[in-house]
Amino acid sequence: ARAAAEANRNAEARVHVFGVGYDVNSHLLDRLANDNGGSVTYVQPGENLELALSGFYEQIASPVLTNVAVTFEGLETSDLYPQHMPDMFQGSSLLLTGRYRATASTITVRVRGQAGDQPREYVYHFNLDQTGGHDFIPRLWATRKIGDLLDRVRVEGESAGFVEEIKALGLGY
Repeated sequence: ARAAAEANRNAEARVHVFGVGYDVNSHLLDRLANDNGGSVTYVQPGENLELALSGFYEQIASPVLTNVAVTFEGLETSDLYPQHMPDMFQGSSLLLTGRYRATASTITVRVRGQAGDQPREYVYHFNLDQTGGHDFIPRLWATRKIGDLLDRVRVEGESAGFVEEIKALGLGY
């Protein structure tokens, strides 16, 4: 995965991966797609391969927003997941989770990217006083954080620090 990312550094190509069956190395494929701005599709045995391939091609052939960047005004953020913003394709969505400390009661979220060769920016305003009451959100963030830590364990190996952080998050959320 590191060699692929290094080889792709100058080309900046999107690496979209396609796995068929149960015996694929999903950790490697997920990392290849994530590290190289691509997407991943898995097909189970018995699933219509032609339909899956055409759907996969239809999705990646229609990028809506590439080189996506999200910024916040009125918030200090940390532990954002995903850490690298993926390209957005027709019919796709993005769930961005993280921790924040408000520095204002009204915040502005800016989503920037490229639509073809044209820059695009979408601006959203939120009043934080009206966004409470969603008890599931901290657990959603913790689930993403644990997933990231487990990926790091698979790549870097198990350490006492990783294990303790995963346990604390699991018990705390």
